Amino acid sequence: MRACATFAGVIVLALFAAVFALRPPSPAPANAPPSAFSAARAMPDVNAIARAPHPIRSAEQSRVRDYLFGRMVALGLTPQLRPVDSEKGTLFNILGVLPGADPKARALLLMAHYDSVPPGPGAADDGAGVAAVLETVRALAASGPQARDVMVLLTDGEEPGLYGAKSFFTNDPASAHAWIAINLEARGNRGKAVMFETNRQGGALVGLLTRSGALTGASSLMPDLYRRLPNDTDLSPALQRGVAGINFAFFGGLDAYHGPSDTPERLDKGSLQSIGDQALAAARVLATTPALPGRALDQVYADILGGPILTYPADAGWLIIAAAIVCIAIAAWNGLKRDETGIAGVSGGFGAFAGLIAVLILVLPGDGLIRSQIAGRHLAPFLRRGAEVLTGAALLAAGLALVWFWLASKALRPASLRLGALKVLALLAVFLQLTAPLDAFMVAWPLLLAAIAVAFADRPLIATPFALAGLAQVFYWAGLLFALIGQTTPAILVPISAVSVALLLAVAPTPGRMAALVGGAVAMVGLALTLAAMRA
Repeated sequence: MRACATFAGVIVLALFAAVFALRPPSPAPANAPPSAFSAARAMPDVNAIARAPHPIRSAEQSRVRDYLFGRMVALGLTPQLRPVDSEKGTLFNILGVLPGADPKARALLLMAHYDSVPPGPGAADDGAGVAAVLETVRALAASGPQARDVMVLLTDGEEPGLYGAKSFFTNDPASAHAWIAINLEARGNRGKAVMFETNRQGGALVGLLTRSGALTGASSLMPDLYRRLPNDTDLSPALQRGVAGINFAFFGGLDAYHGPSDTPERLDKGSLQSIGDQALAAARVLATTPALPGRALDQVYADILGGPILTYPADAGWLIIAAAIVCIAIAAWNGLKRDETGIAGVSGGFGAFAGLIAVLILVLPGDGLIRSQIAGRHLAPFLRRGAEVLTGAALLAAGLALVWFWLASKALRPASLRLGALKVLALLAVFLQLTAPLDAFMVAWPLLLAAIAVAFADRPLIATPFALAGLAQVFYWAGLLFALIGQTTPAILVPISAVSVALLLAVAPTPGRMAALVGGAVAMVGLALTLAAMRA
């Protein structure tokens, strides 16, 4: 009974920690300090921009353009309309400058696009980005002169083809003054903002921002994964022309993306605060640093539950894997001494866990295909309840882990199953370290924590905190990945599910009929929650 209570407590606490870490901050009020970002001060701009859909070359976009021009005048940015020749006709970027102490120093560029798609008012995409840029510039100006110019570029024609950004970085001579860019985007109308893209060889840039505390949601997985996707934003032309840069966005509420529900009323003000806080923090660092960072080898980095960011050279990942292997060896030795495992048993556990992963590989992509067919489009917009999905998926994984543990234990001892699971993950971690070293931490970190927990499985006071810490971090990553890509490509959650099960095995009660019944009940609750989240 005590083991079941511990198992349930670990799941509940890990879920609570992950959901708490995924929440955006509360919006700052209009009377926040002048040098701080305030979502309440930015919302009037969102309301004005997203009054109605404003696609390129429409009367409503002309109104938005005039409004933004006036706002930039009021901020002292001396704006200019910069014509953009495109196959859609003449478009107009809006360019302004907040003068810095040294006009000859290369400038920081803040970017967002002010056009929307025809069906949507564009409150999040990209009214929130534009409003956040304006509020960021206001806060920078309130804190005194910066070391360098801060350029503001509000681009036209992003939605039909990045026309404004392509023109600026290819044809506009003002682009030569920009050395580093911050772009703000959204794919959905809520969620915590994350830094999801940066330039290659951006180790020095990321290091500067992490040391200053400017990033609160970032990992080297996001840019590495994003580069493999067929997606572009206004930052893409900048990176192609050799300008360094970072991209912030929030991804929750995919049902509002490019649709009529992308309205100011539906926009999460906490998401606006989240993207604004990070944009301002990064802009303040880059606008005041005496020397902008140059190119350097990419580093591994990831935040711990939305808090401190751990950064280290990619090759150091081998040390984490080596530490995990040592802990696995200790666990194997302890099992041999207690006659709880052997080579044959561990091999069986290896095969059983590999089989579980094979089932996940079949089930999760199949789930995505079914959802896409039901939705009638790839984005599956009816999956709008991220918290329900995360909770349901966690309960489903926990329940199935218990059921699988019970079934497999009919032929194998629990110690063999635990060790077999760790050996599978160790091989996966080695494979990722060889092929994608910037992403390997996603398996290496939880592998190490699970290995420590299994090595001290007979000492719950030691094993439980390590399993809990690993599971909370994995659930947090699951939430981020689900928002970024899991809604359209559930296969990305296969490794997340695998490491979750391995961590759960470390604290799972001794398999028995009651444990299997509890696991089945928990899995059914999780399935019910995930199905409820698919309501249109």
